[in-house]
Amino acid sequence: MPVFCRSQGSPCFFSDARKKRKKKEMSRFLIILLCLIIIAFLLAVLSYGSERFSRVDRDHVILQTSDGRSEYHDMVGLLRPIQEEYARRHGWSYLYATGILYGTWPNHSIFNRYFLIRRLLKDHPAVRWILYMDADSYFVDLDKDWKTELDPAFLVIACAGSAETQEPWDFNNGVFFFHARHPLAKKFLRDYLKELHGRYPLAFLRSNRSWVCDQEIMQDMFRKEEYAPHLKTYQGDRHNYFNYEGPHIRQMLRSKNSNEERLEKARKILEESGLKPRPLR
Repeated sequence: MPVFCRSQGSPCFFSDARKKRKKKEMSRFLIILLCLIIIAFLLAVLSYGSERFSRVDRDHVILQTSDGRSEYHDMVGLLRPIQEEYARRHGWSYLYATGILYGTWPNHSIFNRYFLIRRLLKDHPAVRWILYMDADSYFVDLDKDWKTELDPAFLVIACAGSAETQEPWDFNNGVFFFHARHPLAKKFLRDYLKELHGRYPLAFLRSNRSWVCDQEIMQDMFRKEEYAPHLKTYQGDRHNYFNYEGPHIRQMLRSKNSNEERLEKARKILEESGLKPRPLR
């Protein structure tokens, strides 16, 4: 049956066939639009990684990351020139990444480091060591040559959780060295990410904004017999060798400073360094 309608006082007729054809055209248009949106999203994800990872042209890498919108993002932006200056002096690549690679909420960006390290190992097999630094950490000694001190017998080198800590696995992963060419490097990352998915499924993270802990998983990994011998932890009087208020690298812990206080400290640190600010893009 034809469908009758009036437009501006004049009768018009549309056959059922023409109406169906218009519906098909609209459906086809919506499908094409959806495909274009998906392609644009995938290209954005790929460019997110390739733009930054293309900067890796040395076999030692300093890695920092943030969620891209919180105070931690601002901290990376403020302290970045200091890390880049160290990298320039000693022949390291400096790599930063913003966003959330696993999870939903800003604090879930703590998991970024493991996905980024895995990506580095895959895309840049020439990389030897990766120095991961939290957003609130920075170099205070720009002259020390860490390359001469990194022992390839170890997979991870870190500082103890405190001066009193007795167990090697009880370390602070806010700053650590990761040996990319260690025989267990890739397996360790696979095992870590498997454990991460088990403890914090994406469905849980989407509906839960409470604090999650990546460090606990990493510590538990090094409690295992397979990985324990491959961890070096600076303890006792040397627990702050490259963390806390130590002599080489420092970290402004959230347990001792509010985000506002840390941002103000970061501004002063950059100003005292004499380096020019370089905000994150």
